[in-house]
Amino acid sequence: MADDDGGLGVVRIKPLGAGGGGVEKSAGFVDAGQGVSFSSERAEITVDGRSFAYPSHVISPQMRQQELFDAFMPPRIRAFMDGTNVNVMAYGQTGSGKTHTVFGPPGIMQRAGAGEYGVSLCPDYGIFPRTLLSVLSIRDGMRAEGLVCTLTGSAVELSLAGNEDMLCRMGSRERQSRGFAWDGAQLGVAIDRASDPPRLYGMTELSLEGEGDVLRLFGALATRNTAGTLLN
Repeated sequence: MADDDGGLGVVRIKPLGAGGGGVEKSAGFVDAGQGVSFSSERAEITVDGRSFAYPSHVISPQMRQQELFDAFMPPRIRAFMDGTNVNVMAYGQTGSGKTHTVFGPPGIMQRAGAGEYGVSLCPDYGIFPRTLLSVLSIRDGMRAEGLVCTLTGSAVELSLAGNEDMLCRMGSRERQSRGFAWDGAQLGVAIDRASDPPRLYGMTELSLEGEGDVLRLFGALATRNTAGTLLN
């Protein structure tokens, strides 16, 4: 896409109170070369005295969820609606703020799946729910113009133990509790490594037509497996 920033690394300094990080300090705290210092203007970051030059952007912890979405997602949403494959990946150690950036504060997907927010925009939403609601709005506008549009969603959790279809997770967990061995193929989700790039196949594709479908997808995402480690 012409207005893409190159798809380079974006570092977000985790906001205090975002959850999942154990004992937190201000990102600007530096004591005898220890801690994190950064410059959003120069896209520079230093961790424990070690400088990193790879980021294309460094996001201040003061940037709100809506501002982050507005800064990066509109051109990607336009590209997606034009037929381009778009991938947004959050990468980092446990407790670094991935969930906060992608979904929102702890427990928000569970509350969303329970219908607490309906299909309205919650101010605490991260990139994914904001993007989904935006895409649905654009889809509805296209339909109003007479275009035929279908939008489906899937939720798959990848792991060494197997790939779980999160939209069917309750059934798979029941099978495990009854002593059945399982792997990705048995659960219906596998990776086709012969394709280029490799693709997942066999997962549920949920047609996103009404509020109930959106809430079901949010509820499935709330079943993500998470666990703290000594890095928290």
